Amino acid sequence: MLKITDLQKQYTAGSVAVSHFNLDVNDGEIVALLGNEGSGKTTVLKLIAGATPKSGGTVLLDGNTPEMKDMIMVFDDLALNKGKTLRKNLEFSLNKRNTRKDVVSTRVAAAAEFLKLTHRLDYKVKELTEFEKRKGALARLLVRDDYKLVLVDDICGKLGTSERRTLWNYALRILSNLSVSVIFSTTEHSEAYSLADRVVALDHSEVKQIGAPDAIIAAPANVSAAKLTDGRYNIISAILIENGGLALKIDQAILSIKDLAPRLCSRDYIGEKVLVGFTADATAPFEKGVKVRVLYEEKAPGGRYLHCIYDEGAIQVFDKNNEITDGEYSFLPWRDKICLFDFENENCILI
Repeated sequence: MLKITDLQKQYTAGSVAVSHFNLDVNDGEIVALLGNEGSGKTTVLKLIAGATPKSGGTVLLDGNTPEMKDMIMVFDDLALNKGKTLRKNLEFSLNKRNTRKDVVSTRVAAAAEFLKLTHRLDYKVKELTEFEKRKGALARLLVRDDYKLVLVDDICGKLGTSERRTLWNYALRILSNLSVSVIFSTTEHSEAYSLADRVVALDHSEVKQIGAPDAIIAAPANVSAAKLTDGRYNIISAILIENGGLALKIDQAILSIKDLAPRLCSRDYIGEKVLVGFTADATAPFEKGVKVRVLYEEKAPGGRYLHCIYDEGAIQVFDKNNEITDGEYSFLPWRDKICLFDFENENCILI
């Protein structure tokens, strides 16, 4: 097990890169660090690896401080010697461990074949495309088999959409078949969803929530965690009122949410403005609801996503079976699919 306790990184100028990071990763578990650029993902990985000195906290792998031989790191520099061939790069770690030459040759050939790099093995790394270099970095995970921990930092970064999708499919097949603990970082919630057992939602160097992707969406701790885990998550404002039970006043509509009353953390919120969160597929037509104007559509299995604007900003609505035909649409979110957040600090106010 990997146990990370109170991990911190503060620079001499006072800026905080990582703040009190805690995480236990079970053997064989895959964890995603999900966050926007600058959220602290890379720093966390480098602190775990010991590549960056920490300001505080501990990192233990099976009760001991991890050693380089215990892990494989795939960071932005890709750990490839640009002046050597890809073959020599892949052979290096095996030769360092006095692996038999026939085993080295077999493993390198198999990894190259899987990643469609056989024809590029004898090219120097500096002659490879960025896409090929990143496939070469992934190949290192296939040639070695003596590690306990894998750390991967946004392996698909710097690639265009098509190449990113292709490389992620390779990464997905490789990482999901390892029997060791994996921590990878990404800015894409779809990548986190497709592979991770748990997600760590990071925003501005702070952990916003840790949990299975579906669990975070079902019960987000705050707006940041919800939006990071689901890029289509919607937020609108409303007034929390009493109307024969707990209700929301959204524009001219009253939405009864009396079943949520026992979960409201404080009745002080009644009469106050709150934020209402819901997924794109959790809406229903309602004449006096939120009126939006459709800007454009995005095809999706079983329907389409409508990108809309309204008085307070932008939202996305899932239109199943192309039922919305007009350029304007009025809706309310499903009462059993919403979450309520404090208007100021954006933390969930349901318990």
